[in-house]
Amino acid sequence: MREFWFPPDEVTPAYHVYFISLSTLLSIPGLILMMRRREAVTWYVLGEMLLYPLIYYIVVTDVRYRYPILWLSLLPAGYLVSDLLARVGARPLQHRLSTAVCTSINPEPTYHHSDS
Repeated sequence: MREFWFPPDEVTPAYHVYFISLSTLLSIPGLILMMRRREAVTWYVLGEMLLYPLIYYIVVTDVRYRYPILWLSLLPAGYLVSDLLARVGARPLQHRLSTAVCTSINPEPTYHHSDS
């Protein structure tokens, strides 16, 4: 069971292990937050996370079997990170991107003076 959610270091590259482990760790409080806020998708995500890996608890598991449901860990993990950023007052990425695009499309005019 542990190897499905937290793959061993010797099986895959270290950055895969850290990425998958971090997304799994963040998904747990993210799911709790989603349940508290009564998000409609929460029960689907939780159900899939409980049912899909059952066969891999019994037979040999490999990190490649985790990839089809990796998004199920990333969704609540991203939900948690988004909530934490909102709590510390970080502006949403969409706002920062729209500001950057607007200033690159309509830059403030610069006036060049000639000395003649």
